[in-house]
Amino acid sequence: MNISIISFTTKGAKLSKILFNRLDNYEVKCFSKKKAYEGIYYVGDSLTEWVRKEFKKHHAIIFIGACGIAVRVIAPSLKNKLVDSAVINIDENGEFVIPLLSGHYGGANELAVFIAAKIRAIPVITTATDVSDKFAIDIFAKKNNLFIGNKYGIAQVSAKVLDGQPITMSIEKGHSFFIDEHEISIKNTIIQLKKFPPTETVDVIIADSRNPFLLNNQINASLYLYPKKYVIGIGCKKGKKAHEIEQHIIKVLEQEKIDIEDCIAITSVDIKKDEEGIIEFSEKYNIPFKTYDVETLRKQKGDFEESEFVKETIGVGNVCETSALAYVNSEFFGEKNNSEIICHKVANNGVTVAIIQRDWRINIDD
Repeated sequence: MNISIISFTTKGAKLSKILFNRLDNYEVKCFSKKKAYEGIYYVGDSLTEWVRKEFKKHHAIIFIGACGIAVRVIAPSLKNKLVDSAVINIDENGEFVIPLLSGHYGGANELAVFIAAKIRAIPVITTATDVSDKFAIDIFAKKNNLFIGNKYGIAQVSAKVLDGQPITMSIEKGHSFFIDEHEISIKNTIIQLKKFPPTETVDVIIADSRNPFLLNNQINASLYLYPKKYVIGIGCKKGKKAHEIEQHIIKVLEQEKIDIEDCIAITSVDIKKDEEGIIEFSEKYNIPFKTYDVETLRKQKGDFEESEFVKETIGVGNVCETSALAYVNSEFFGEKNNSEIICHKVANNGVTVAIIQRDWRINIDD
């Protein structure tokens, strides 16, 4: 997660530097509306315009100051809870850490609790399922790398949870440890697992968006969750622009009839970790960008189309396929891996793309 911290006073700037040093597991940048602070970026734009740019990059934002400032300047950038950036407010004394936006799916609640522990502050969490210690379906979806097909369904499921009612869930066969119908309790919430496909309307369906029962409208549910099961491997010449990379990736996805919302990661070799075009594409679509060293790529097994030039330059002849495989293989620890390359290397104008369909499994017991 990339975090941008904005402060407005000397006291706030000092706190932002403390956070910078203590959030060492994140990519953090500190900003201010004043020019006098060393190591802190000056914001020359209006705050509203600065927020718009940060939202476009899907960066989490921490405001140090009054909540009112944050509320006013983020308002024009708001779209919906599934795409809005996580926003947190901290008072200048560092006593309270308040997640204002995207508490669950954007991760603001979890980040607020983490920050509070780092600076010995009090996290102020107001999300209904959290304060009631109930199961939150959007957190469950995020942890399981699921794309939410209909965001209005979250409210319907959460309403039942908050009323103390059980919720019903059906998971596509082969992707859960539960085979038969089963009932479990998570965070004071009863979840009744139903066979797939369900013969009745259920609260939650988890299935591949291409599942024939879904395509034929044979399943009724309040909320549809789809696995993000595709990994996009990328190789490119240095300095390729984001629009060139995007154009090629989108074309390949369209040819394979894959929605970009179903993609879980973008991968490449580690010498591309600072490639601005890939980073910009990753931020635009809010898909994590992962890189791997050459030795890891060499260990991947498969029949790859290699480039002698690339091999001589960096030490491995195929980046897009091997990096995507590296991502998939890192997820499995002794389990059977049914993932496969569904689109081998496709090159165009200095950009290579490959797509791997990863096996997916739902963890429902935590």
